[in-house]
Amino acid sequence: MTGLYVNAGIIPSFDFDRHGRMKTFMGEIIILYNNHIIKVTTTEILYDGAKVSWTDSLPYNFDEVTLEVITVNGYRVMNVDFNTNIQLAIKRTNETRFHNSSIEYLNLYIENEAGLSPTSDGILGMFIIFTVSLD
Repeated sequence: MTGLYVNAGIIPSFDFDRHGRMKTFMGEIIILYNNHIIKVTTTEILYDGAKVSWTDSLPYNFDEVTLEVITVNGYRVMNVDFNTNIQLAIKRTNETRFHNSSIEYLNLYIENEAGLSPTSDGILGMFIIFTVSLD
């Protein structure tokens, strides 16, 4: 599939990792494909400006994509099926952190990457072309 772009807006958590660096999370995910825009935040989902709710349970069938919000282990998850052997899942998480503060953020999962090119880059490329080495 050509013309698929995924970008994320990063939010701070004011929580620090073991190295003293501030942890960051995805607060918004923007998916651009062909001439369509899907904007996902922890509070709303927009498809070309039309609202889709995190509480909806019926699938939405648009031109070239199906959106469906389901519950998995108590979390709301939006499945995005591009009908081209590419499927993404976006999980909404609300976590209570230290000092009784909470943070809402999104997780992105690639459920089916068969339709992605081996030369994919950006966020999608980082997920499918991931190598780890120990020095």
